[in-house]
Amino acid sequence: MATSISALQLTQAKSWSGMTKENHLGYLMGRDRILFTEFVDEIMAINYADEYKKFLGQFPERTLDQDSEYEWFLKGINLRNYPLIAVYTDLAAAQAGTTASGNLGFGFSTFVLEFDVRMFENTDKIVSNKPEIFQFQVVQEPVANGSNWLYVVKLWGSNPTLTIPAATELAAGARFTKLYSPTEQTLSVKGGNVSHDGYFKMYNRMSNMRKMYEAPGNMIDMKINQAQRVKFKDQNGNLHDYWMDMLTIDYLKEWDTEKAFQLMYSKWNKTANGTYQHDGISGNPIMEGSGFYEQVSPSNVYQNTLWDLDYVTAVLMSLSYNKIKQSDRKFRIWGGEGAFIRMHSFLDQTALVFSNNNAGDRVSGANNDLMVSGQFKRYGWLNGIQFELDVMPFFDDPRIPSQLYPNSNLPARSYELLIMEMGNAKDGKPNIEIVRPKNQLSREVHRYIAGLRTPYDTPGYSAADPTAATSSKDGWEMHSQATAGIQINNPTKIARIIPYQI
Repeated sequence: MATSISALQLTQAKSWSGMTKENHLGYLMGRDRILFTEFVDEIMAINYADEYKKFLGQFPERTLDQDSEYEWFLKGINLRNYPLIAVYTDLAAAQAGTTASGNLGFGFSTFVLEFDVRMFENTDKIVSNKPEIFQFQVVQEPVANGSNWLYVVKLWGSNPTLTIPAATELAAGARFTKLYSPTEQTLSVKGGNVSHDGYFKMYNRMSNMRKMYEAPGNMIDMKINQAQRVKFKDQNGNLHDYWMDMLTIDYLKEWDTEKAFQLMYSKWNKTANGTYQHDGISGNPIMEGSGFYEQVSPSNVYQNTLWDLDYVTAVLMSLSYNKIKQSDRKFRIWGGEGAFIRMHSFLDQTALVFSNNNAGDRVSGANNDLMVSGQFKRYGWLNGIQFELDVMPFFDDPRIPSQLYPNSNLPARSYELLIMEMGNAKDGKPNIEIVRPKNQLSREVHRYIAGLRTPYDTPGYSAADPTAATSSKDGWEMHSQATAGIQINNPTKIARIIPYQI
């Protein structure tokens, strides 16, 4: 049973979907009583549709000539190391699959390393975990071994008694990288080659969505569609005037929210064999692209219910290390109200150590009229890492179901953190773009189908002359369609920390 919010409340709010009929007006008190106030003051003052639009609206748009799959490329870093597959005494042992044991390399004798890539060349010097002690010279061109590659190497240095224990230093999984290619001083023939990393080809597509409502003609006489001056409060408490009917207001608010849901939650539904397993009513396939959440790199999605400041900074370090230079390690972190409070408590405890909580700035008033105020929103850490906190109101949107956070009456989603690197990519392009069709009619269209009446008919008025209708039905239909997508150019620059309850 719903809970009343006031002793003056006459009815409980009712929800319904589909056609609005005359009996629904009783729920709105539209038949028996007159609403003498001229504005609708929503109980839930935050319009979450606006919050989704605010978040998505910060990203620039780009347009496509046609609604089809689109591609982009992401360049990898070519400073890599590679895992060792196995070690052998010689090529014959490698061909037989007999791995080596004991100590190898005595007296500059050769042995064989196996990798699953062809990244090293004759003359290269390669190293593993102890580059100051063990260095390896590749002494001939690599040899194919199935899909793997065999490298004949010998230890580098001046000590002929130096050996390397295979079990500990050359275990499977030990990672190797190239240092450089030393050559002779006289009549040198060749040096090391260039290693390349191909571009990652990324692809996505826009998604299509529709919405409609149907209204009986007699709703005009009930004044459900009568244009009136309606005021809504925004999250800052400011009133804004709208001249529209109540049915359209609800319709467009839901439409804005559903468009945002599509960009945030849509999931790629094209199978590996190129088919789509979801059909529309027409029998044609529904082709949906990946939304914001699905495009975040899975390796950057962390599940931790009781995260703390150390955990968050560790994630930021993981996003930064060997990827972003220290002067550019600036992030914005969005969270729900629960996350904002939790993060503040950690920053508050950290500040206590340094400045007695800045009591002079945070405590005001005198005698029995004192107030403690202030909320921490920024944090600077080691190695240039900085972040700013911002509230993401739709993490608290009650329409998205969520279990409760432990020992809290807030939903677990309220404690989610969304981490994004601030600024644009090095080439000046934004990391996130909204993708829409270039044709305005393709990106969003609204049409009504007129029956005996239309949404623009005047209550109590009948036309003297006949007019055109597309249906004999006493009513009308409103239809809307939108096509849009979202593109994260570099998914590794975004991370999420989500509670296990999500």
